[in-house]
Parts: sequence; structure tokens; C-alpha cells
Amino acid sequence: MICNQCFRKFSPFKSHFRREERKEELGRLFHAGNANDENNFSGGEKDLQENEEDEEDKVENMKQSLALYLLKTKELNQLSHQALNSILENTSDLVESSLESLKDKIKSCLTANGLELGDINGLTDVLQQPSPFLQAKGHLAT
Repeated sequence: MICNQCFRKFSPFKSHFRREERKEELGRLFHAGNANDENNFSGGEKDLQENEEDEEDKVENMKQSLALYLLKTKELNQLSHQALNSILENTSDLVESSLESLKDKIKSCLTANGLELGDINGLTDVLQQPSPFLQAKGHLAT
């Protein structure tokens, strides 16, 4: 870590050095978390238990990603807890409204092709489930 900042006293230098170290560590954690996220696109049939495990994994991965996002955002921008909560709420609103829009488009496509939600086994359940983001946010809000 090399920068061109100068300090007249040791205390500000020490604070700066620690802050930069934390930023680098958060960056490494964030990139390591993203590198470990591998999507499984197997096309075979899965039983209910495997689907539930997949959902738990999705929520757990989302919790980790969201926690890293919040820590990195807070540290890099030196935000207060109140500001971070506001970012989390606004991000949540954005994600959830985007998902609702996508669900509406899926329903419109089905209708345009003469299909109903009930015509496709399990689709109604999938569209009614809370998103992994919302579930992860609930755990991190505390």
C-alpha cells in the first residue's frame, strides 16, 4: 500500500494506515466471495429436499454478499450506521420493485401465449416466494 499523503504527526498516519488496510482486506474478502460464487445449471430433475437446500444456499450466499457489500460501502465511504441502514432500505426497495416488475412481465408473457400461472407446475409457488435478497436483508437488519 503506497500513497502520496504526508502526515505531520504519527497519530493521523496510523489512522490512515489502518483504514487503508481495512479497505484492502474488505476488497480481498469481497473479491474472494464473488470468485467462490459458482452457479449450478444442471438441467436434471431435483427433489423437494434438494430444492430447499438450494434455496438455503442462495439465502446464505446472499447474506454473505450483502454483508460484504455493506461493510465495504461503510468502510470506503466512512458512513454512519444510520446512513448504512438508509442505503440498505433504498437498495431493498430497488431490488424488490425490479423483481416485481420481472414477475409481472413473466405473467404477461404467459397470458400473451394463452397460458395461466397454474398451467406451469410450481410457477405460482416460485413467484410467491420471498426473494433471497429480502430474506438475507431480514437477517442483516439486526
